[in-house]
Amino acid sequence: MPAKCWKVVAVVDGGEGGPADAAKIGPRTRLIGVVMPNDQSVGHGWAKFRVSVRDVETLTGYQFFEPRAGRDHRPAQGSRGHGACPGQSVPADGD
Repeated sequence: MPAKCWKVVAVVDGGEGGPADAAKIGPRTRLIGVVMPNDQSVGHGWAKFRVSVRDVETLTGYQFFEPRAGRDHRPAQGSRGHGACPGQSVPADGD
């Protein structure tokens, strides 16, 4: 069993959860990357395991957002996804 699991989330304004949402991803799309232990210790506290999407790409070898039509429409990937996560409050340090 893997020691870690990961997720990459694109927060799409006006998204409906379907394939058409992919077209709404652009340079200003908020991304959340998470690498957490693959065990029951995480519970609802997954937000403390946030990392940049670039960190998840390095770990996995995957590239999640590719340039389209010769222009780079990828979201910024260096941030740890600051701000509140779904079901979480913003920690006091803003991270």
